[in-house]
Amino acid sequence: SETGLWSYLQFIGFSRILLQVIVFILCFTGKEDVIMDQGQNTPQRPQAIIVKSTKNVALATGLAFFFGPIGMCYATIKGAIIMFLVNFVVGGITLGFGLFLTWPICAVWAYLAAKKYNERLLAEAL
Repeated sequence: SETGLWSYLQFIGFSRILLQVIVFILCFTGKEDVIMDQGQNTPQRPQAIIVKSTKNVALATGLAFFFGPIGMCYATIKGAIIMFLVNFVVGGITLGFGLFLTWPICAVWAYLAAKKYNERLLAEAL
């Protein structure tokens, strides 16, 4: 039974590697789409459609409230780095008691960042 299991695991591993190679080939050997303009014989690129999803404001606030600067990474990376440094300094100076002030600031910042991101996304769509 061990040899049967071993050969099955080898087959699964080989299949996985084969699938990764196929996906790699399909991703990087695509043909360029070129559209010829009707009036002129000049090639044009097709129009690209970019789809972005909005950020959940409640999730951003909750993550930042419970996880602080690490939770802020969902809403804003730059803000998370800044608040990590601020929490490190304030926490070190006040022996951790300053985090009672800076931790809720993380949640407010994440809320505002996610809300601003969604508003900017909506403005780009219109």
